[in-house]
Amino acid sequence: MRAHGLPAVAGGEDEDAVPGSRDFYVEWDEVAVATAGQLRVAAGLYPEDAEPAELVRELGDGSETFRTLWNARKVDVRTSGTKSFRHPALGTITFCYENFVTAGDPRQRLAVFVPAADDAADAAVRLLTTWTRTGPPFPMER
Repeated sequence: MRAHGLPAVAGGEDEDAVPGSRDFYVEWDEVAVATAGQLRVAAGLYPEDAEPAELVRELGDGSETFRTLWNARKVDVRTSGTKSFRHPALGTITFCYENFVTAGDPRQRLAVFVPAADDAADAAVRLLTTWTRTGPPFPMER
């Protein structure tokens, strides 16, 4: 079982499994601690569910970083905050986020991100939205 992006953020098997993930998340260390803590909460809430346990085993087998985070036994429930990302062409963009638990299934969350209240973030997001229609005006490296 592999949640997209989780291993790279939580310190899972080969932190570079998603190339550039440490560079993409400006506060990578903080995000990794929080992600491991949120996984610990999910595993505790649903002990009968084999998938979180399987994911914890897989991540622990592949990464000393994850084992250290998991063994710290920190729990983390984040409902809101800010996250900063490094875009390869636009630099650092900061977003405010809010997590909402769905009424029909408490295992599902809707995360809403909006640009932080600064002109640079707003301008970057506006530019990115034009690229969804036209593509960037130059080739992007992957």
